Formats: sequence, C-alpha cells, structure tokens
Amino acid sequence: MTKDVIHLKDFPPFVRFELEEHFRRKIFSEFVKRVSEAEVAVYPETFWRSTEEEFGRSRYELIFGTIRGRILKTLEKGPLKAKELLERNPDISPYSIYHALLKLEKQKLIHKKDAEWEIKREYFAHLSVSDLAKIIDLRHPGQRRKNALSKKDLEMATYLWPRYEQACDRKGIHSQSPSYGRRYQNHFALARAVKDWKKGDTNIPQWALIAIADLADLDIEEREVISNYSLPPGVKITPYYMGS
Repeated sequence: MTKDVIHLKDFPPFVRFELEEHFRRKIFSEFVKRVSEAEVAVYPETFWRSTEEEFGRSRYELIFGTIRGRILKTLEKGPLKAKELLERNPDISPYSIYHALLKLEKQKLIHKKDAEWEIKREYFAHLSVSDLAKIIDLRHPGQRRKNALSKKDLEMATYLWPRYEQACDRKGIHSQSPSYGRRYQNHFALARAVKDWKKGDTNIPQWALIAIADLADLDIEEREVISNYSLPPGVKITPYYMGS
C-alpha cells in the first residue's frame, strides 16, 4: 500500500461517491429500517419542556394526537379504569376512548391490570429521530408535502443534519455556506438530497456515506461499494479497499 492510498473515512467530507447499485440499495434499506428509533443526543426532558411551551400542548398530544395523547397524559398520574378516564375527559366519546385504549395497548404503551389501565413504559425517557422529525414537521406545516417528501425522508435528514453540521465545522465553513460542498438551508432541503442519494440520482458525499454506514452497520471498505468518485483538481488519492 502506498502513501497515496487512504481509507474512505479519510476522504474529504464533501467528496462525492457513486455507489454500486446493489450496495446502494442495501445500505439505504438498512438505514431506513433503523433510523426511526435512533436516539438523538439531547437531554430529553429539557427538549420536551421547551417543545411543550412552544406549542402549548403536552408532549403526548404532539406525538400521539389529541385523543391518545390526552389518555396518556391522564394516565401519567396513575392507573385508572376506563370509566374514570371517561369522567376525566367528558368531551371525548366512549367509542373514541375505547378504540384509543386498544391502539395504545397494541403499541405496548399501556396495559390493563385488575380492571385499570396504566402506562407500561416511559416513552419519553429518550428522544428518537422519528419524534424529532415529527416536531420539525409540525414547526413547518406544509413544507414536507410541498417538497414531495415522505415522513421517512425527513427522518433520514433529521438523523443526518448534525453530521452535516459537523462535516462543515471540520472544514471551518458555515453549514449554509454556498462556497464549499452543497448548501442545505434546512432539514427539508437535506431530505430532498437524501431522497436523490437513495434513488441513485445524485452521488452521495463522504460525510453522509460514513454516517449512514455507521447506523446501517455495513462495511464500506469492501471492493464492490464505490463505482466512481470525483476529486478537486490536482488531488491524487486512491481509496483503500479491504484486501488491497
């Protein structure tokens, strides 16, 4: 191995790679499976208190909707019978409460014990990517649909956003600077890019490939991963592949 041969992780963050089709499909398939439940590195209680103040609604309602959210908020104080839930939420019909209870039980958020319903686990003990993406979506009503993005597209961008900012910081540039790499003004702009990377319509930058591979738990040093890549003029480096 010569000094000009480097690992893909050592490439500049904004060098773009064209992935072999089979690997592109595989890595994004694994990424999509895992991204929703990935944890966000923030203190959950601080985040949720701030978010509740911002929207004027409980965290339960923001994530689970009005009816299920109100049931969970009511049960937060302790176990209750269905009749007691009705009494404390008189504006919700018995039919709606019954079906909400069944759905929450199916989601394994509550369970019934001795005729009383109680919360089964502390849902907000950590902040997941899916919940953060939902809050971002609520902050910008209509933007996701305007950009023809699915919820999963936004989740992928939400996971990648701090990695994008870190990649910019490593190069000493602002994350929205048009002078280097690609500018993403917000999560929705990045989500459009991720959607294109997933389909193979545009090449993926090194910083994103590394981040996605880490979550997908796939080795990008194998030979059948990169089909092409481009470098700035005058830069001559050769990627390292396992076994080379």
